[in-house]
Amino acid sequence: MYGLTAQILKERGKYQDLLDLARGSMRVFASDWRGEDVRLDDDYQACLPEFHARKATLTSADLPGAFSLLYG
Repeated sequence: MYGLTAQILKERGKYQDLLDLARGSMRVFASDWRGEDVRLDDDYQACLPEFHARKATLTSADLPGAFSLLYG
């Protein structure tokens, strides 16, 4: 699931690695933070319909090309 959702996020220009996500969460440590919700998964949630559509058609023969932005 991680590989395919990462591929979709990269295609959309929305991929964030662990460091990017950590930076996004740093605001909760600021002295003026008021406890509002910090959501870092909106782009991930938005790519899930595409993930499920691709997953349904993916075969083992497709795997080398399915992750072209990750490993190409």
